[in-house]
Amino acid sequence: MKSYKILFLFIFFSILLNSKVFAQWEPDQRLTNTAGNSFLANNNAWNIAASGDSIHVIYIEYQSGNSQIYYTCSYNAGLNWNTPVMLSQGPCDILNYTLAVSGSTVHVVWINNMDNRLIYRRSTNAGITWEQEDTIVYPGVQNVGEPCLAASGNNVYLVYTHNPASGYNVDLFFITSTNGGVSWSAAQRLTYDTNNIMDGAPSIAVSGNILHLIWGRVSNPSNWHRRVLYLRSTNNGASWEPERYITTDTVSQSQPCIAASGNYVHAVWMDTRNDTLQIFYRLSQDNGINWQPEIPLTHNIIMADYQTIAAIGRNVHVAWRDYRFSNQWHIGYRRSMDNGQTWQPDTFFYDAFHQESPSIAVAGTKVHLIWIDNRAGNWEIYYKRNPTGSGIEEPEHSLLHPTTSPFEIYPNPAKSLATIHYSLSTNSIVSMQLYDVSGKFIKTLSKESQTAGDYSKLLNTKNLSAGVYFITLRSKSDKIVRRLVICR
Repeated sequence: MKSYKILFLFIFFSILLNSKVFAQWEPDQRLTNTAGNSFLANNNAWNIAASGDSIHVIYIEYQSGNSQIYYTCSYNAGLNWNTPVMLSQGPCDILNYTLAVSGSTVHVVWINNMDNRLIYRRSTNAGITWEQEDTIVYPGVQNVGEPCLAASGNNVYLVYTHNPASGYNVDLFFITSTNGGVSWSAAQRLTYDTNNIMDGAPSIAVSGNILHLIWGRVSNPSNWHRRVLYLRSTNNGASWEPERYITTDTVSQSQPCIAASGNYVHAVWMDTRNDTLQIFYRLSQDNGINWQPEIPLTHNIIMADYQTIAAIGRNVHVAWRDYRFSNQWHIGYRRSMDNGQTWQPDTFFYDAFHQESPSIAVAGTKVHLIWIDNRAGNWEIYYKRNPTGSGIEEPEHSLLHPTTSPFEIYPNPAKSLATIHYSLSTNSIVSMQLYDVSGKFIKTLSKESQTAGDYSKLLNTKNLSAGVYFITLRSKSDKIVRRLVICR
């Protein structure tokens, strides 16, 4: 009898824990509110990227017969969002677009189908201002498509599709920038297809100097069956190892997406081996050298597709479009907290209307998810976050005053002056330092012995360039970090 009680309690607390985990997802936020429709791109590329508490989103909006690229951002981890701005210029017909972020530099690429140009634009101050458009690929009459970006430090990596000759052959091409997008390398051809073979939907991830590339290949246009392949580079894209199939089944897979964290590489795709469209997953623990058996992430579903994946530390997050309830599309989600070895039960972000095109990003403990939704009568962008989806942040205490906000900076973003407010619960020697977004020390703002109480200091930001900074507050046993955005 005792064993049954123990089993009951274990099941009860397991259910309670899972309910608490999924309850961490906060209410939806609507990011767009226009008369026209707003859309997100295909799943192989991401439309959301995160760096610390800075969250960046791109999408297209249809207006006056044109589709334009728009951008919006949040500087407080998704709590509040800035007014969207249009990044594309002039008449546009845009279908494919992607973004990546590294530190305070935001990289955006899109294709203007009107003149078949692959266009790049960047911001070096976390989206506050943007440099002019730069055409980085212009192949003339032959089509380019399906770009996907990854970035690490000053290295930016772009893979895209291109039909270099007549016929149905479509290959993968790759270019890179080693100076944060200032200049780009010549195009490197990664595949050489013949006999109407078509490569498409590439997805690229970076971990250290290793690039991981996954894509789908149509080898028989008569039935459009597609297989998923994998390719990697161990020297930042200077050379590439031979391609290989990442799936063992030969029926049909498509819409692959890849993420990497340390030595762990995570791949997902849509698979029809069980006569329905399901999401499959495969893990490599050694940077793509060997792969564990593939497993299904969805079960007993009529259809699941357009999956998106993000990984940080030991946490892996997958979202997809799910056709399970009320004959409508909704967003499904699963996560693993042990590098893909086991997966928690799926959950759904359900309302009475269609939800499609999810895109996911992670930073720190927070998970950020966007999708399109027609609950407002047209297609709009919606956002949801889980503040502890990748772990629990340790509380900042001891130094902190229990009844007041311990460390605030306002206004934030700031233009010429910012007020730094903090509270001490005990006497302490307190120092305050300023760092840039890369972690480089700039200067000490103050260092003095202080008694318990509230303090405010003015910071003159006129001599600082626009961008993202960090201010640290330190005592003998505590360290608190706050982000400051300076705009002009």
